[in-house]
Amino acid sequence: MIEMTMRDYVRVLFRQKWVLGISFVAIVITVAIWLVLMTPVYEANVKILVSSDKLIASQHYRGLMGYQNTPIVVTQSEIVMSNPVMERAVKVLGLYAKPLDYEKSFASLPRKALIKIQMAFVSKEVEMFKLEQKQAYLYRLALEDLKEHIKVEPIRNTNIFTISVKDYSPISATIIANVISRSYVIFDLEQQLADMQVRYDEKNPAVIQLKDSIDKMIKGLNGEPLPDVEAMGLASVKIIEQASVPIRPFGKPKIVVFILALFKAVFLSVMFAFIFDYLNQTFKSPKDIEAYLGITCLGSIRKKADDDEYHAISDEIFLELKDKGLKSVMVTSAEGREGTTTIVAGVGKYLSGGAGHKTLLIDANLRHPRLHETFNVKNTIGLGNILGEKTTFDSAVKDINPKLSIITAGSTDLKPVVLFDSHKMGELLKEAKSKYETIIIDAPCLGRHKDSELIAAVSDSVCLVVSENGARRQVAKIALEPIMEKKSYILGAVLNKRTFAIPKWLYDRV
Repeated sequence: MIEMTMRDYVRVLFRQKWVLGISFVAIVITVAIWLVLMTPVYEANVKILVSSDKLIASQHYRGLMGYQNTPIVVTQSEIVMSNPVMERAVKVLGLYAKPLDYEKSFASLPRKALIKIQMAFVSKEVEMFKLEQKQAYLYRLALEDLKEHIKVEPIRNTNIFTISVKDYSPISATIIANVISRSYVIFDLEQQLADMQVRYDEKNPAVIQLKDSIDKMIKGLNGEPLPDVEAMGLASVKIIEQASVPIRPFGKPKIVVFILALFKAVFLSVMFAFIFDYLNQTFKSPKDIEAYLGITCLGSIRKKADDDEYHAISDEIFLELKDKGLKSVMVTSAEGREGTTTIVAGVGKYLSGGAGHKTLLIDANLRHPRLHETFNVKNTIGLGNILGEKTTFDSAVKDINPKLSIITAGSTDLKPVVLFDSHKMGELLKEAKSKYETIIIDAPCLGRHKDSELIAAVSDSVCLVVSENGARRQVAKIALEPIMEKKSYILGAVLNKRTFAIPKWLYDRV
């Protein structure tokens, strides 16, 4: 487990700055567009008491006797949403005649444009209906739309529940809330009347009183405020608080929502940055090499490396070899294009030039040789010719300067695996050790061929090159396992193409 420091957290944010920036901008723009397109709605509320007051005891009301019974409240709140109550409100309010683009009168210009597009499709569909079908469709649409804009919620530990109605117009929301609540009361009175008519005749005072109450309540279905006594009436459910006109839109103000969205955008962007960084299973720092591969990181090289970086790497490699009494090191990678040739050339130049050590570079990548291109020498005779016994060691060596020599890949008709599996490579390295202080072998990658495994068996040590955002950690670990199993000495690893995401002014402070 890698112990994360503050610098590591900051590095993730700078390394994933594009994810961070794009996520933040995308979230903010999305919220801004949503706020522009959002039409303000107003909410009006009515409070209903489920009471035990009634004119006659019946099976329908048994269970309201003298104590609070929350399940009964829940049942009554469901009755509010039933079709008999809702249909009465739709008919009285004439909601079926309301324009399909009703929202358009209250919407912003961009929202109006969207509504216009939506209505073009809906109108085309409605026009295909016959008159009766059209009326039935609009009625059903109005009923479903009304239900979607109504919420009934019991108040905990009481016999009271609220009916909340939302509409783009505050006045319409108030009228609809009052009409629905009264429609619900009428439904309750009608239930009592039906029970009484079974037991009594039409001239019974209680029956007459109930009919009068129903008539009064029906007259009050215009949504206008009623006296409190009339609103409560004789029903076992009573309107204890009528709806009043809301003075501001439902929910938080848009500016508050936008400010909250900014904070959430920061949080989500940071979260996305860490998720993307976690999903990137490549090497990003020397810590990763030591934690996931269990080998020493000899140093790192930037994409645009300076001499000091190669000096540090070269000194580290030379001191490690000298401390262990070794002379040769095979430089390889888990996958191709990790920059092994560049590292070999850079280290070779410093060891021979700046440090003054007699150094030999060997291009053992017979499949895709590149070392000769770096030093601008011909690749006519080289390692392949030596191993194929077509030339001698001395004939294949090309001197770059008095302290630096190179053996290019050369050419051969045999497969590289066959050549490296023979004793010739071991003999070549033995002869090289007698003439040079340091031998650096540019080997092919471990993941594709067995060449490097065979070379590692006769080389004194192995140095692995991994690129930042190059080979995945699992791939590198699997590629290195055969060499570890054969007990080859692993000198360490070099992190190539490293980027320093944190600006220097901040890096020194975290």
